[in-house]
Amino acid sequence: MHIIILNLHASLPIFKTVEQMSQISGLGESKLRELMNNGEMEFVPVGNRRLLTVQALWEWYERNKTACKEGAMICL
Repeated sequence: MHIIILNLHASLPIFKTVEQMSQISGLGESKLRELMNNGEMEFVPVGNRRLLTVQALWEWYERNKTACKEGAMICL
């Protein structure tokens, strides 16, 4: 179980549009939609919109990151 502590002022609103999450993450809107379509990133459907959370972005990152070798100064 992971415990996530949020700075609520920094993370409001909790739900973000694809456009907002693209600006926050640096990932393109098309890539975010692709990740949602493939079931790789969780989202909440609200009407015709799909809303994301920063937590969902971090969870995707944790599942997909490439670890550095122990003692390495730079990951490639």
